[in-house]
Amino acid sequence: MTIFKLDKNALSEIVRGVKAQAEAALDEVCEVSAAQMESSAKRNAPWTDRTGNARRTLEGFTDKSGHERYIGVCGNMFYSPSLEMLYGKKYAILYPVVQAETREVLLRLANKVIAVKLRGE
Repeated sequence: MTIFKLDKNALSEIVRGVKAQAEAALDEVCEVSAAQMESSAKRNAPWTDRTGNARRTLEGFTDKSGHERYIGVCGNMFYSPSLEMLYGKKYAILYPVVQAETREVLLRLANKVIAVKLRGE
């Protein structure tokens, strides 16, 4: 007779390890993506700088709430919403950067999953 024994405690430990690796990989992808969004927004902002404050205060961010992750870019001047929403959206950069980077975020995440899988972690 052949018996296959599955130890519930060992399996639980493996699942916890995989979950921790997935969390770490996701956090890394989020941080890299937020930095890329910030860089892209600063580099491609369509306005002409006067003081440079609008461009200098563009900031990529990441946040998590439960199982959800948020990645984005924001403007931190009191007039940043005006640049984004007024003037026929001629000076908008935040929404266009997030739209352009969404595909890249998904590709980074897929590549991270593949890399972890290939290493056998």
